[in-house]
Amino acid sequence: MVIAILALALWQSRNFGFRAGLFPWVIGIPTLILAVAQLGRDLYGKKKKKELYPGETAETEVSPEDTKRRTISIILWTIGFFVAIWLLGFSYAVPLTILLYLKLAGHERWPLSIAVTFFSWLFYWGLFERMLNVPFPEGLLIELIKGGS
Repeated sequence: MVIAILALALWQSRNFGFRAGLFPWVIGIPTLILAVAQLGRDLYGKKKKKELYPGETAETEVSPEDTKRRTISIILWTIGFFVAIWLLGFSYAVPLTILLYLKLAGHERWPLSIAVTFFSWLFYWGLFERMLNVPFPEGLLIELIKGGS
């Protein structure tokens, strides 16, 4: 289903202008390639069993409680990302949410969290704001602060 939706989206964007079409193609083509590779892996791949002791294997199972907890966590993080973008705008929400996710959900160390956050922001800023001049709107709080001054 993901492959079909991606292929349809790419097909629909084939006649977009350069600026409008760049984003769907830059994101869509690698995602489509990865989705096809994953489908091939799922269809033809062999399940590797983890060997605990010689001759003894066990598959890793995730308990229903862990599955439910992880699913709720992912949903809450996704909602949090959308709220941050709505309130702060992309320019502030991107680095903030990356840093918070790495520290709170990923339990990463500060140097790694800061480095990944910085380079992710640098990529985002360099590509969209400097090279493509994509005007992302400011968030609600930023507009209120600027409007109140």
